[in-house]
Amino acid sequence: MTEIKELDPEVKKIEDDIIQYFMNSKLFFGRDTISLMIMGYFLTRRILTQKELKDLTGLSTGKISRELNRLLDLGFIKKKKTAKRSQLHYYIESVGLSLFPYVSDFLNVIRKWEIKFKEIKKEIEENRTECERDDRFEKIAEIIDHFLRYVPFIKKILNEMEKL
Repeated sequence: MTEIKELDPEVKKIEDDIIQYFMNSKLFFGRDTISLMIMGYFLTRRILTQKELKDLTGLSTGKISRELNRLLDLGFIKKKKTAKRSQLHYYIESVGLSLFPYVSDFLNVIRKWEIKFKEIKKEIEENRTECERDDRFEKIAEIIDHFLRYVPFIKKILNEMEKL
């Protein structure tokens, strides 16, 4: 039976802060909190068993199992069987490489919004006179222009990432 390594209370507070920051990060917008919490524990602990995750998170074995399988499929974590009691350990090899699929996914979401933002920009331009009466018009138009200006750069990054 594995036991969770008890951390010094100050270190545990830092771990909790890291996990909270991770769960609130805009980079992972749209991800469920269970996934982010588990990812956070891998970032701070690096190697965990399913039981350790269950004890740390308080989640059911089924939820932990589903999330571990999803993280394995994404390449965020890997698994290895230990000789002792043939127990499975899940681990993160490299923080940077593990986050790579999430960065790619995030950039793809932004890229997909390009069409919607072009439609909004066209609609605003077609109704410019009416829209200009709204105090927010200039700010909205500016945000859309900024977004559309960055899309080619995002596409270039995604193309380079696909080559890796």
